[in-house]
Amino acid sequence: MGEELENTLPIIIAGLRLKRIRRAGWVEHGVKNPESVADHTYSLALITMLLADLKGLDAGKAVKMALLHDLAEAYLGDLTPSQKRGMVGGQARRLERSILTALVKQLQPRLSSEYLKLIQELYEGNTPEARLVHELDKLEMALESIMLELEHGIDLRSFRRDALKTEIGKGLLSLIRDAEGRRS
Repeated sequence: MGEELENTLPIIIAGLRLKRIRRAGWVEHGVKNPESVADHTYSLALITMLLADLKGLDAGKAVKMALLHDLAEAYLGDLTPSQKRGMVGGQARRLERSILTALVKQLQPRLSSEYLKLIQELYEGNTPEARLVHELDKLEMALESIMLELEHGIDLRSFRRDALKTEIGKGLLSLIRDAEGRRS
């Protein structure tokens, strides 16, 4: 178990580093003490678990995708969409995938193979679990923008344009608005 455990250290360290990286979009919009990338990842994993189970999908697989999806940001930082667009021809996405793949390849073969398949599935986005994780990644950010607006009184609508167009997004937004209305 010694070498196998040692091979997990790069991923463990990446996870620890994510706790110290603030979400760049919130920083750009003047949010004081914004969430970290790890905060976002935890929230996404929780929402993914719940909704994958509700939809009858493979929740374990979807949660693993959610936990892996931003791991490369431990080395790249949290790039905003405008920063990614400024990079040539999908360079950010290729770089993220390359870092994530390199981290996972250090694991023992059984785990490495499983996680590489999940990464490929997530990037291709052609399974219900991968599509759910992509949708919920945007939705989690949209929900956080609502919470931050309520806490800080700033306009963060731009963070939820796409996410709240989906069926799940509309449903959760409606529930949040109802809950806030009852609290007022």
